[in-house]
Amino acid sequence: MNSTEQVPVWEPRDTVNECTVSLAEMFPGKELFVFYHKGQRDSYTALTLYTLAGRFADRLRRHGFQRQDVIANTLPNSPERVITDLGIILAGCITMNLQHLLVDGSDLYHTARKSGCKCVIMSDNEQCPTWQLLKPYIAGDTDNFITSISIDHTPEMTSSIVVTRNRTGPKIPLLEDLTNSDEEVFVDKVSSSDLAVIFGTSGSTGYSKLVPRTHADTVNCLLMRDVVWYRKTYGQSVKITMYSDRLLGWIGGFSFYSTVAAITRVLKDSYTLDEFTASQDFWDAVTNEDCTFAIMAPLEVEKRISHITSSGGVFHKKLKYLIVIGQPMTKKIRIG
Repeated sequence: MNSTEQVPVWEPRDTVNECTVSLAEMFPGKELFVFYHKGQRDSYTALTLYTLAGRFADRLRRHGFQRQDVIANTLPNSPERVITDLGIILAGCITMNLQHLLVDGSDLYHTARKSGCKCVIMSDNEQCPTWQLLKPYIAGDTDNFITSISIDHTPEMTSSIVVTRNRTGPKIPLLEDLTNSDEEVFVDKVSSSDLAVIFGTSGSTGYSKLVPRTHADTVNCLLMRDVVWYRKTYGQSVKITMYSDRLLGWIGGFSFYSTVAAITRVLKDSYTLDEFTASQDFWDAVTNEDCTFAIMAPLEVEKRISHITSSGGVFHKKLKYLIVIGQPMTKKIRIG
């Protein structure tokens, strides 16, 4: 980008909903998410996210969900996860990450019951443990957008949205359905004090504790209002692109670095739950997208260092900096 080129200044608004609308209007072609899966690139611009998530929000409201209803999301990192999380918030509802770690599902039931969530979103992937746990409780037709679910442990959770990616029957894959739909784009006029998301603690010391966050929390605190997708540095415009496979349902990996701060995020598409962990794939994505920095857990960093050491290959891309989060750094990483 030429240093004399005039670029509109992006300033985050007061709510996630306002940010989403403004980004779509000011930078409709700005890529906010770039997913990689087995070498295939799949990108989503500000306008595409606004349109697809807004249509999903419209469906939620037409099916009776109201402002501040809690909707649990169990989808893995994927375009479907980004669209549904954002759609829930655009509808004025609250998205909540719902993890399932214990075999009997008691942790999932506890979180759902404590939050009073009305609906759960899940994949119909047979490899998905949450699908295996909850499938017996589904009472309706999963080909419908909303399916009834009845679980004694979670009496308020009476609805489910079953997401599919591959067309195996009459049910249309979610992203294809939203893309080809003529539904309205709905964006609720929420307040900055309204809740937007409920995070959970890791559950390492018992059941997860709920950590609610408002729109103001999300925009001002979690997402570093001063971080933007470009900035003028000594007269030069610097584009910021990050690589991060941190889980979208957790504070450290939530999607709003992109939908609020407008940073392009590159990550792997984990919807099918198959392995895509090769370090070469990581470097290919980082190089192709010219990533500025990466956010990784220590274990991931060790894998990258090991790959560099053992492969003997030449890596022409150098990250400006690396953010290591989640666990303490090991001696191997510090030396590397």
